[in-house]
Amino acid sequence: MPICREIIEDASAWTAASLRERDWLIELTAEQAAELHAATAAVADRELTDLDRADFPLPLTGSLLADLVRELEFGRGFAVVRGIPVAGLAEPALERLFVGLGVHLGQITAQTRSGEILNHVRDVGADSTARGYTSKYGLPFHTDGTDLLALLCVTPAVEGGRSSVSSAVSVHNRVLRERPELLGLLYKEYLYDKRGAQAEGESPFYANQIFGYFDGKLACRYYNRGRVESAQEVSGIRLSDAERAALDAFEEFAASPELRLDVDLRAGDLMLIDNNVALHSRTEFTDSAEQRRHLMRLAINPREQRVFPDGFAKYREGYPVTAR
Repeated sequence: MPICREIIEDASAWTAASLRERDWLIELTAEQAAELHAATAAVADRELTDLDRADFPLPLTGSLLADLVRELEFGRGFAVVRGIPVAGLAEPALERLFVGLGVHLGQITAQTRSGEILNHVRDVGADSTARGYTSKYGLPFHTDGTDLLALLCVTPAVEGGRSSVSSAVSVHNRVLRERPELLGLLYKEYLYDKRGAQAEGESPFYANQIFGYFDGKLACRYYNRGRVESAQEVSGIRLSDAERAALDAFEEFAASPELRLDVDLRAGDLMLIDNNVALHSRTEFTDSAEQRRHLMRLAINPREQRVFPDGFAKYREGYPVTAR
């Protein structure tokens, strides 16, 4: 298994200080917003799973999205597109708008074992062990399974709910500089608890390494520390002191002010994160009776994507559909 033991200095190795807002924030023009609105209205009677690029033509915005995907997958790894026209749209129209955007970004994958391709991110009273899009609790730095995560902000929180991103490549650089004895431990597999989501006969946990180095490019997958901790109970395999130290260092560097970029999403902001390159987190949030935080979420693989060996990036192709 190859391990990168050199400092990486390309566009993916950014820090909070090295980025300017104009590097990652793209504001749609009024004409582009109108194009999205018209495309949404034209598919009012279509099922989400039936939409493709031909159904949702974007002659003005489509090329911007295509260029952006290449930058996400092979460059900086995150961006925010501001000005998506969400105001005044009912939820079914919001869903079609978002999926219409999503099919221009790549192949949308299932996010649940029942085959749902779109998740609503809002507090439904779930506890802190449930999937993060169902609760108000903060989420530490992590990645998702597919290459791209798309989050569309419909309504921000009254308080909290701040999103943060951190370059996994810069985390790797800091481990190499400051804790080189731990680097190899971040290339090994760790066990993750499925927390009862497995199909009948499946193992209750799965394994995935955090860093991989393929064709001269670093890639990352770090799903959830809580699931690593609880996997010890279901597997009977305990973390060693050295493994725990490696995970602690990884999380400490990701959350450090030097690396972390905080973003307060507005209504109509589309945050795009490439899980190969960037980690993301969220602070706990508070709703009111009048204003409830609401984002929508898609898991996407770009049509031009990196090639990984089998076994890296569990659920990269989405969740296997085992129930309807």
